[in-house]
Amino acid sequence: MRRRQGFTLVELLVSMALIMFIMAILSQAFVAATSTFRNLKAAGDMAEKLRATTQILQRDLAADHFEGKKRLSNPNFWVNGPPEQGFFQILQGGADTPESPAGDPSGINSFRSTNHALAFAIKLRGNQMSDFLSASTTGGGAILSGITSFGPPEARYQATSGGSYNYQWAEVAWFMVAQPDTTIADPTTGAPAQQLFTLFRRQHLLVPDNSLVPAQPAGNIAQFQEISCWANGANLYFNSPLDITDPQRRFGGGTGAFTPIPQGQGVLSGSDIQLTDVVSFDVRLLPMLPAGTPMPLDPFVTLSQAPFTGFQNGNPGFGGVMVFDTWTSINDGLGNSYAQWNTPGTTNPVPATSIPLWSSNPITYNTPYPSGANSITVTGSGPIIQAIQISIRIWDAKTNQTRQVTIVQAM
Repeated sequence: MRRRQGFTLVELLVSMALIMFIMAILSQAFVAATSTFRNLKAAGDMAEKLRATTQILQRDLAADHFEGKKRLSNPNFWVNGPPEQGFFQILQGGADTPESPAGDPSGINSFRSTNHALAFAIKLRGNQMSDFLSASTTGGGAILSGITSFGPPEARYQATSGGSYNYQWAEVAWFMVAQPDTTIADPTTGAPAQQLFTLFRRQHLLVPDNSLVPAQPAGNIAQFQEISCWANGANLYFNSPLDITDPQRRFGGGTGAFTPIPQGQGVLSGSDIQLTDVVSFDVRLLPMLPAGTPMPLDPFVTLSQAPFTGFQNGNPGFGGVMVFDTWTSINDGLGNSYAQWNTPGTTNPVPATSIPLWSSNPITYNTPYPSGANSITVTGSGPIIQAIQISIRIWDAKTNQTRQVTIVQAM
């Protein structure tokens, strides 16, 4: 009889051990690949959300904010006082939190801010319907007929089907409201849990001329949540581009004391959620420096840093909130204390002498900085802002990671 060939028991055990070892390696590779894919997908999803939001933010910042083509970066911006139409306001509730390690060789730190906000007017250009903003109203025919009369008898100003109103001017605000949840503490790096926020964008359309608006009872204000108005006695007062130069009249404020858009805003009428799970919304400015001032390593600063701290009147800080505002010069008998924009002795609501961040001393600017051929000297001026840098950071719950985008917009 022929002897049958086969594997010994030792050979079978060795082969099984090798197979199990290979399967263990493959399973770990699969887990690593799945984790990498999950992280990459989370990063891509966060980048997509940030991209959609920053496109809207950049469009808002790039729009006109004042009459004509007046720009904050023009050294002569303040020569004739505050703008005649529109406004730009920056709110910073306190010092931001630096996150770069001490002795960072770049000298440019990373910051986390949760108490910054922007509010400004936007004016779109063009004659097509796509160049107009839209607001919806409620209340039926009576309200709709009032909206139709807001402007000249042109189709682009009139109400459209569904009760919408169209115009190229609006007041816009970007601000954050705290969420009830936080991030997860990172056991690897030891980073503690951080408060999460929701980023809102508020938009209220203006009207061409308040005198053209039929009387609307003050009690109807809820029907105009996307239009800039406030209760003036028994009737509503609708804001024009001239009206919103006055800080008291913006966002339904009326003629009371100046109140910046607060954290945890209770009334969110006309607001849209742009991002959730936001860790930081940091606003920093590129000011035009006076001649002879050395350029810092990081040229983008906050309102609590030079050169903003060097202006004669300083920044009074409304309720601890540092404010840059273009203010107003209108005086129509509706409680315009701000109209005294450069009158020494003004105390209500602007403390000290006159408008914050104002210098009566001559200031010389060289363009281009620092030693350009053109030298401009202005007497009576606020800060000149050349650009705004905004960093937004969001968090992903599944992967416990964050992603940040930074945009710079010339002003």
